[in-house]
Amino acid sequence: MAELTVAGTELREELPMTSLPMERNNLQIFHINLNVRDLEASARFYAALGFRIVNDFGVGGVPTEARRVGDKDPALPRILGVDPDSRSRAILMRLGEDPRATLLDLIQWEEPRTGGEPAHMSQAGMARLCFKVKDADGAYAAAQAAGAQCLSEPLTIDLGGTRQKVFCCLDPDGAILEFMEFIKTGKRESSD
Repeated sequence: MAELTVAGTELREELPMTSLPMERNNLQIFHINLNVRDLEASARFYAALGFRIVNDFGVGGVPTEARRVGDKDPALPRILGVDPDSRSRAILMRLGEDPRATLLDLIQWEEPRTGGEPAHMSQAGMARLCFKVKDADGAYAAAQAAGAQCLSEPLTIDLGGTRQKVFCCLDPDGAILEFMEFIKTGKRESSD
């Protein structure tokens, strides 16, 4: 039986037993998919923040042309829950040199076209993507140089028993990006 307390109310529920608990099965977050309206503009924006392309799903580093999702692998449309005739362009980008770092999977849908409005902070689903940075002021300068609309300058807050310098900005499609620098206090804090 799992127990959880939310707003002073204790919640209990029976959780099914699995042969391999997820805490032992999950290794890390491999990639985060961001649907974009303009793949080149988004690639330039994230490159200005320090990301580099590690896979363009094209040939020889040439930006990929829109292809049917089913052409990449016949199972892919079923896995993603999309029509096999859907067409998209995609690249993977990595921040830093660690080959195990989480990747950004930028996809520009051609058929159907990428559309809709970006999520806002109180909407269900992923509301923002947070990057832990060593220098919030430097990240802010890079975001501004890349043309990001910043919601504030880096501000220092105390949250969750730690002190952070943090700001949010919008990417070219309006996705909310958060940049958080953990400030060392008298206590030893993890750098990871």
